[in-house]
Amino acid sequence: MADKGYLTPYEVRKRNVEGVLKSLGCRDYEIIRLDNRYDPGLLMPKRRGHLSDVRFIVVSEETQRTAEELNAERVRSGLKPLEVIVIPAVLAYDSLPISTKRIVDGEIDVEGKKDISIGVGSTNTLKVHAVGSVFQKVFHDVKVMIDPVPVTGQTSQPSGKLVSRGAILRAKKSLSGHDYGVGIESGMVEGEHGVFIVHYCAIIDRAMHVTIGHGPGFTCPPEVTSLLKTEGMTIAEACRVAYGIDENTLKQVGTIGVMTKGHFKRDDLIRGAVYAALAPRIHRMSPIIGGGELAFSGEL
Repeated sequence: MADKGYLTPYEVRKRNVEGVLKSLGCRDYEIIRLDNRYDPGLLMPKRRGHLSDVRFIVVSEETQRTAEELNAERVRSGLKPLEVIVIPAVLAYDSLPISTKRIVDGEIDVEGKKDISIGVGSTNTLKVHAVGSVFQKVFHDVKVMIDPVPVTGQTSQPSGKLVSRGAILRAKKSLSGHDYGVGIESGMVEGEHGVFIVHYCAIIDRAMHVTIGHGPGFTCPPEVTSLLKTEGMTIAEACRVAYGIDENTLKQVGTIGVMTKGHFKRDDLIRGAVYAALAPRIHRMSPIIGGGELAFSGEL
């Protein structure tokens, strides 16, 4: 491809590719410079004998369309289409692809790192602190800015599919002006063995890509379930009535804290949900991001 102002020079790119190939133990290869969208030899292989037996083309998500256009031209020329292998982009700290242009423009560094801002769709201190603690632990080497965003129009006590949908709605409403929007929603989910209280987390980035996770669910006690279904109470209201727990205690430990007598608290549930929603994003980030090598304690 022809060099542009924001692209790394060809010789540097070539050396980088050679380094990767050698690290993988590849010895029999040829690197050809492309000065067009695709090499004419892939359309007229007789002119470029070394391309006559090519069967695959490896592209990024951004260049997949170019490969599809190439295959259309090959078919029109009486050639077999190439099998297209799409390699997902490596994500930066903001879950957007790492690119030379973004590095040159100063959005990210060469490792994809940047300070990140997060809008949390709630003014609940417990939720805001839980989200902040997880993001700061994952992105421990940059500044993480947390912004509570009031969200109105939500169902007071969602159940079933409305729980995850509520989390997504909160995330979308809190994204504006931030790298991420995060929504936390708790509610009742009916299962084979009863009614469970579950916290869902939805995370949305500036590309409008949503990832969802939920924390551990716990069985809702019958006396609480009854109040939820017959009186239309929220979980907090039902717990206050059923157990005589004051509002401040419930805010600090949540229903699970009351039921486990403080051994497991609501922020544990929320953090679990946030980690679960972040997992697909961290998986696609550079090995440098999020702590580097895996470290386990004890035997697996």
